[in-house]
Order: sequence, then C-alpha cells, then structure tokens
Amino acid sequence: MRFLWMSNAPWAGTGYGVQTKLLLKALQGLGHEPSCFAFYGLEGGKIEYDGYDVYPNSNFNAWGNDVIEAHLQNSHSNAVITLMDVFVLDSNIWRRLAQRWPWAAWVPVDSHGIGFPNLERLEFVTHPVAMSQHGAQQMLNHGIVPAAVIPHAVDTEVFKPLDKWECREELGIEKDAWLVGMVMANKGDRKQYPQQFEALKVWSDKNPDVDLRVYLHTEPTHQMGGWDMKELIQMMGLKGRVYASNQYFSSVTPLEQATMAKIYNAMDVLMNVSAGEGFGVPIIEAQACGIPVITQNVSAMPEITKYGYAVEPRSKGLSSHYGWQFGSDPEDLLYRLDCTYRMFPDAAQRASARSWVAENCSIGMVAAQWHGVLTYMQEQMEQGELVPPEKVAS
Repeated sequence: MRFLWMSNAPWAGTGYGVQTKLLLKALQGLGHEPSCFAFYGLEGGKIEYDGYDVYPNSNFNAWGNDVIEAHLQNSHSNAVITLMDVFVLDSNIWRRLAQRWPWAAWVPVDSHGIGFPNLERLEFVTHPVAMSQHGAQQMLNHGIVPAAVIPHAVDTEVFKPLDKWECREELGIEKDAWLVGMVMANKGDRKQYPQQFEALKVWSDKNPDVDLRVYLHTEPTHQMGGWDMKELIQMMGLKGRVYASNQYFSSVTPLEQATMAKIYNAMDVLMNVSAGEGFGVPIIEAQACGIPVITQNVSAMPEITKYGYAVEPRSKGLSSHYGWQFGSDPEDLLYRLDCTYRMFPDAAQRASARSWVAENCSIGMVAAQWHGVLTYMQEQMEQGELVPPEKVAS
C-alpha cells in the first residue's frame, strides 16, 4: 500500500514523532510504501529520510489543511493515515478528501465523552483507529465502530532495565536520593504540574528523612502555553530539589532514545498523573525499563499501568475539545506515593510489566496491526468497496 502518514516529523522528540520514526521504517519492511507529511518539524522543502519522502508544512496553516491535498497528489498516495488530534483539521477540506482517499485516523481520545469538534470529523473518517480500549469504547458510545484498536509502540531493545547507579552517576544524580521523574509536555493544564508538585511537597514534609528529588524532562518556559517551571517550582517549595534536562535537549535537539532510557532507569518512579491521556508513551517507556509509575484511573492510563498505581479522580472539568477530564484525589495521590516508596522495587511485578509492554507495544507487534489495517484497505480498493483516488474525477 502506498500511503501518506500525517503527523510530527520522525526526528521530532514528541510522542507522535517517535511513533512516526518507529512505524514507518517497520511498515517499509513489511512491503508498504510510505511518505510522511510532517506538519510539525519541517518547512521549506521536501527531503528524503530513512528511505521515504518527508513533505513540509507551509507557513500559512499550522495543521497543514492548506497543503494536504497537494501532498496526497504529489506523493501518489492511495490512502492517508493521520496521527494527531482530528479537531484541528478543517472539516470542509477533509470531508471532501475522504471521498477520494481512504482515511485511517489514529485518534487520541484523552477524555470521557467525545466532544463535537472531534465527532464532526470522525463522521467521515473511513477507518477510525483507537489507541486504547477506552478510546474504542468512547467511539462505540457515539455509534462509531473502530477499524482497529492499536496501542503505541516502544523500542524494547532500547528501553530496558539498566544499572541504576551507573545511570545516576552519568547524569550527576545523588545515589541516595528518592527520585521522582516527570516526562510530560508543558502545554496547557492537562498534565497537572501544580497538583503533582504540591503533592510531592506535602509528601516530602511528611517524610523529612527522605531525600526527595524530582527529574523534569519538559520545556521549562511558558512559551507553549504552559508553566514557567522555575517560578512554579519555587512557588511549590521545591527549589533546590529539581533536576532538569537542558532546554536545548528537551525542546530544540531531542535527546537520543538511549539517553532517555538512562533517564528512566535513574528514576525510582515515573509520575504521570495527568487529567487524561490518549495513550501515554512515557508510561510504557518507563515500565519497559522496569520503573514503576503513578498515573490516574481515567482515560487510557489504567490500561497501561501494570507496575505501579492509578490514582482515583476526585473532580472533573470540561476540556477545550468538550470532553471531560479529571483532577486527581490529593489524599489518594499521597497514599500512592507512600505505597510506591515502601513497596517497590518488586522484581516479579517489574518483570511482568516489561513482558506486557513487549507483548503488546513492541515495534513488531504494533507494525503488524497496522499492516493488517493497510492490507484490509488495499483489499477493499481492489474489490471496489473503496475507489482508488486515480479513478475519481477531480
């Protein structure tokens, strides 16, 4: 199948960029012919990367609505796959495109309920693909039948248990610290940084004998619509306790995956108690490294929390895309920090969680599922159930 994959550039350090890099190479190996439209990560000209063409965005529309049709035509694609929020796509343009190019939308559903901006686009997606059982159920609740449920991928040959003390020495982290890691975007309020920092400060005050430290891998400024981390950390009483990746390596030139694996391995726990996740790649990356996680018992998170705890929600609020997201219960979050400190590491749970990641989220497993979707789309076109774009009059 010749298809155009629309998402972040494969060299981007975002979760979507990582999926692009891992899966397009794997799908090439299964006989497919991908091209990539990097609406984030490339401007100014088309390039070849990893054996396929990568098309740029224009300077006129952040989400590529103005150039998607030209890219589909010039790449001679028979179908399009989007890995992104669909509510940012122009419904007038994509309704027309979906009549010519079969469209598989790998959709993040990070809320309970699907708001009208997403539902409007999903009505004309020919092959909606969920990232989680939660996402699939939300689709079904609205009468949308997913073509497949495909989790995100992690390179389990890179993300694996390493020697914690060697990793800490390389990163300059005290050997005796109890290190809580946070690998999350700093954009908007969904990641709930203030609530998590506040919980860490309260827990630290209750456990003064523990040298609590935080490792932060994110954009540290408010430039993406998030928090000024230096100010927030000081306000929350954590000044002097926080390590952070250099901004250059978190936001400009992303760290290599092998370096990220060392960061996870230096942690005692990954904390990702966000208001909602479409999937949550750092959660499975950490567990692939044998590191426990603290998440929240909403959206996709409980499905992928295999070594650690999912905190119960206490409040809910409407997100900008009109789905419900959740604030965590502060008391349960403190309790789960206690449990994590006192009960982990656990060798059996650690091995079981890594096995689950390998069996469900390895590159080969995820690529095989996408191979099935693409093969099915190709068969539909050959049988006349979907009309190939070259046979449709403009």
